[in-house]
Amino acid sequence: MNGFEEIQKITKNFVEESKQAKQKIVQIESKRNELAQERNKKKNANIDEYKAEINALGKQISELGNQSQELQNKLNLKFYDVKKIIDIMVDNIISEEIRKVRKINEIREDLEEKIAIREERKAKYEMQKQDFYARFGRMPELSENAQKEDEIQD
Repeated sequence: MNGFEEIQKITKNFVEESKQAKQKIVQIESKRNELAQERNKKKNANIDEYKAEINALGKQISELGNQSQELQNKLNLKFYDVKKIIDIMVDNIISEEIRKVRKINEIREDLEEKIAIREERKAKYEMQKQDFYARFGRMPELSENAQKEDEIQD
């Protein structure tokens, strides 16, 4: 699995977990609202008659609020952990690609240098041939060793 596929997998898993946590938060908040409405009705009806129930509903509402906040905090922590992991993975992928580009540039420079050296040798050889021709009136013939050396260099 390459880096980008792993990032996609991590992101997808986080999104799924996030959806589930948000659904749970919505359920908790819905239950809190129901309890709050029930408590408010009892408060409006007669506070003395329902005092114990109103207090119990208040505690339940508070507990549900704590649960909701706890889930949201866990979700936030998970988000920052996933973000940190993905940032590190992206940095590593970018660094690796930069190393590859630098290596390719080094190889390219080496090849360009070798090409320049070869072209210099070829130009020098051509000049030597022309000088030989000018001095002796004919083109030089390469010996077998010189031909083999020329093939090796090519």
